[in-house]
Amino acid sequence: MRNSDRFLEAFNRIEKHLRKCTGSGKGVSFYQLVEKASRSIPAVRTHKDDLKEFADLRNAIVHERTDSRVIAEPHDWVVESIEKLANLLLKPPKVIPAFGREVLSLSVQEPVASAIEAMYKHDYSQIPIVRESSFVGLLTANTIARWLGARVKDGMFNLNPKEIRIAEVLRYTEDADNCRFISRDTTLFDVLEHFHEYERKGKRLEALLITHSGKPTESFLGIITIWDLPKVHQRLNQ
Repeated sequence: MRNSDRFLEAFNRIEKHLRKCTGSGKGVSFYQLVEKASRSIPAVRTHKDDLKEFADLRNAIVHERTDSRVIAEPHDWVVESIEKLANLLLKPPKVIPAFGREVLSLSVQEPVASAIEAMYKHDYSQIPIVRESSFVGLLTANTIARWLGARVKDGMFNLNPKEIRIAEVLRYTEDADNCRFISRDTTLFDVLEHFHEYERKGKRLEALLITHSGKPTESFLGIITIWDLPKVHQRLNQ
């Protein structure tokens, strides 16, 4: 198959997908499709400029065809790029199984020493805290540091983390809105969008907690922290 045929096949797959997602008829141009889809689909928003460049190349190929011949064939890397993008848009990678893992959670009634030991042993920066299987909040290393700072400021130097409950330390959380729940069907593009949304607000998203349908009452299936973002980008660029 010629490169031009492979290119057009991938382009048509993308166009058909965007029309379906946006409910647009044939009267809507591809540029308009991209703009419309980018408002609600993170993957399209991420690759908006690439899609428009591919549209320009498509127009050149189609408009200059005469007797099934083309003036120029796309380079191999161009064809491979649009085919990869078509696969990303039509079947974007999801958080499960990529980030599925056992998630340690602790009860609010447990001593904060348990959390500190777990963070040290497993190199964790965040631990979900529950009360009778219901999510209460995300305990972070920063919260523990704030709690310690407050104790020192108050002259309470004799700390015994084995006697102090996690519930007390959680009161020193700087911003309770530091995590979100997402479903197992969330795409990696959606993951990036969650973190970018917090950045635009001048806030910090510590973690995304994965459950079956994104409800905090469900069992944890995985967790994505801010430190996992390089891995997210790597998987999207494979």
